[in-house]
Amino acid sequence: MAKLSEIFSNFAKTSIKKPQTLILSASKTKPISNHQKQRKPTSRINEHVSNYRNEGKPIYEIHEPIHNYEKERKPISQIHEPRASCSLIYRLVEKRNFSPAMASLKSLALRYPLYVLMDCIVEESSNKHPELAGKVIDMLFRTYSNENMIKEARETFDYMNKYGYNLDGRSCNSYLSALRNSGESSSAVELFHRMFELGIETSVHSLSIVVDGFCRSGDIESAKAFLLESSHKGIKPNIYTYNSFIQAHVKNGDFEGAYTILQSLEQEGISPNVTTYTAIINGYCKFGQLEEAERVFRAMKEAGLVGDLHAYTSLISGNCNVGNIKRALSLHDELMEIGLCPNVYTYGALISGLCKLGQMEAANMIVTEMQSKGIDLNEVIFNTMMCGYCKKGMLDEALELQKVMERKGLVLDAFSFNTIISGLCKLNRFIEAKRLFGSMINMGISPNIVNFTTLIDIHCKCREMDEAKRVFMEMEVKGLKPNTFTYNVMIDGYSKKGNLVAANKLREEMEEREITADVYTYTSLIHGHCVHRKLERALKLFNEMKGKGLLPNIVTYTAIISGLSREERSDEAFELYDEMLKAGLIPDDALYASLVGSLHSSKLYG
Repeated sequence: MAKLSEIFSNFAKTSIKKPQTLILSASKTKPISNHQKQRKPTSRINEHVSNYRNEGKPIYEIHEPIHNYEKERKPISQIHEPRASCSLIYRLVEKRNFSPAMASLKSLALRYPLYVLMDCIVEESSNKHPELAGKVIDMLFRTYSNENMIKEARETFDYMNKYGYNLDGRSCNSYLSALRNSGESSSAVELFHRMFELGIETSVHSLSIVVDGFCRSGDIESAKAFLLESSHKGIKPNIYTYNSFIQAHVKNGDFEGAYTILQSLEQEGISPNVTTYTAIINGYCKFGQLEEAERVFRAMKEAGLVGDLHAYTSLISGNCNVGNIKRALSLHDELMEIGLCPNVYTYGALISGLCKLGQMEAANMIVTEMQSKGIDLNEVIFNTMMCGYCKKGMLDEALELQKVMERKGLVLDAFSFNTIISGLCKLNRFIEAKRLFGSMINMGISPNIVNFTTLIDIHCKCREMDEAKRVFMEMEVKGLKPNTFTYNVMIDGYSKKGNLVAANKLREEMEEREITADVYTYTSLIHGHCVHRKLERALKLFNEMKGKGLLPNIVTYTAIISGLSREERSDEAFELYDEMLKAGLIPDDALYASLVGSLHSSKLYG
């Protein structure tokens, strides 16, 4: 199977003719019967108004009730604002000032129920503007669609269809987009078919929206089935349709599936666009395949296409994630040279990469550049900077950032607090850490599993095991289940305090609850047993750990070798020392001292 980067190289080298026509309407691709033809606006509304006035009935009863609100309806005279607004909207539409008319409709749609607005629109139509009613109702339909008000949009669509108003293809596409955004792909397919049956313009854009809805939810097979069905109606996919398939495949790491779609592009004579390349680049970056991403990026340039901000940001983020900050900064300079302006995500990726490397001064320079361009810091960047400062032990700077966040009105979340609390713990500033945890609770922020584990760790390091146990139990009462990290903290605390019974009991509890013990679980137990002269038990745990496929680290080896040296079992200690060296682990001074002490004791008393 060829690599995607090679496929793109082929596109760059081969001149492909674009198809003659990509956007096909239903009326051009399939004969439509008389009953399917677009219906003209009827004058039934005026006839109904006249009849109802003669009978003395209110205007709002002209059509059948919408939403079944007949019991809640109020006379139009009691609804002054929407009536006045509708009058203004009609005047704006009459003068073709559509933007302010749409803005007024949006304001009404967000505050009043559908039946109220329809009553006002119908009354105004009957009084002054009967020829504009269809246009205003269509704009209301589009407003509901744009605001993802699915129920109201659906009822307005049915209302227009029932009473003979023209249904505009663009408005129906807005409704299709709303259904897609709401995850209602089945309803989108149903609407697509109704559009086609009613003779409403059904284009490749309509097709692409429905396909995209399926692809977003990962249902690629349904998208393919719908595409095949639509081809029988004469509507062929374009590059935007195919891009949805490619994005769905690369999202799941299925680059072979994306390759198949690219082959279809080639067969159809359609050239990939920047979005196509960007989707593949983003996918490779997401899965850490930077070399492939860079090849695709080069192929895009060879095809004569200029990368957009999304492509550059994906590559910058990917390089920052693997620590290649030099390349990331080079890409930043390159995008500036071609006239692109970095956004908050671009800057966020660079700041994150620099903070991971501890380059806080450089990160501050990026922040300064970002702010000079009018882009303010968001919560993510604040958290990234605070985390970077904490890793460097620069807690005062992190605390200052916390104050800046508060002054800007940004809400600190559980992650923000935990970043600083963990940093304080690393510097043994436990009292401040406890105080900050209390502030978090007082602000109404519910602690998560990470917060609780951090607080338990604080109590364990302060040798306050009763408090640690209390927090451990409180966490479960609040419905948070302890994980491996939480158990490790408790086991380490009990082991260091010499309560090996409690430590072993927790480890047994982990097994009962099917929580996997890791190398840190075993290392804490081994260290505790060695320190308190339980060497045989420590050796048993050491062998058990290796039997489960867990590789001892330098701390594990140091603990068990020190335990053996303390018991003057130098031969076994040196055997494990040799094993450690073979594993590529480098001993520290403490381990050397233990071995030398063991060897010296064996010579004195051997």
